[in-house]
Amino acid sequence: MKKLRVFILIFILLNLFTACKNNTDLIRIAVIDTGINKEVLRKNTVLDGWNYVLRSDNTEDPDGHGTMVSSLIVGSKDGKIKGKSKKVNLIPLVCSGINEYGKEMKNTPSLAAQAIRDAIDKYNCKIINISSGVLEDIENLRAAVEYAEEKRVVVISSAGNDGNEEIYYPAGYDTVISVGSLDINGDIAEFSQKNNRVDVLVKGTDIKVIGNDGNMYRVDGTSFSCAYVTGEVANLLIDNPQLTTEELRQYLSNKY
Repeated sequence: MKKLRVFILIFILLNLFTACKNNTDLIRIAVIDTGINKEVLRKNTVLDGWNYVLRSDNTEDPDGHGTMVSSLIVGSKDGKIKGKSKKVNLIPLVCSGINEYGKEMKNTPSLAAQAIRDAIDKYNCKIINISSGVLEDIENLRAAVEYAEEKRVVVISSAGNDGNEEIYYPAGYDTVISVGSLDINGDIAEFSQKNNRVDVLVKGTDIKVIGNDGNMYRVDGTSFSCAYVTGEVANLLIDNPQLTTEELRQYLSNKY
């Protein structure tokens, strides 16, 4: 009987060790976007974040864009969207959406800069996914990106959907992985930015995503290409946690 109790105790301890190990293996990804509806995504993948528009912890997604992006990273609750990575948690940091007066607010460099710093210092994120940008190199945004590089945090940003050579920031910074889109034929998509700061081109047309209403949609855009790359970087860090941000950028540049 004593041997049986010892065996059960060892079994419990091994399971606790495995659970703790798996928990520490999870990579935290900040999604700087419109919020996330966690109810339609794979269970237990979305943690608490912050809404910089409402200045509250309400990170629900009235727009749907942030949820669509997130579904490509972690997958949907119903399994229709598989998601690129399984061992990650998402931190919604809302920098665009509807404010308390019902006015639509777009992401600003100051909000994005603060979200980047908070993702690192408050939420311990190793990856930051951004699907917006501005056409001007703003000092506080540049400083936030430099801080991320200093802390070995990977910033991945969509290149933009104007279809021209203009450079959006933060995608335009050297240390940020700038992601553009390919069409279904493998050519650069008509809408995708076409400048020398685009590091990676992956499929960004006719992409299946889950909206915040739980329905599946087909969408186009560099935001969704960016989400795919974010999931891939997460998998690389899970398997090779010693990789530096420079090594990750080099790997992706060589692959694509």
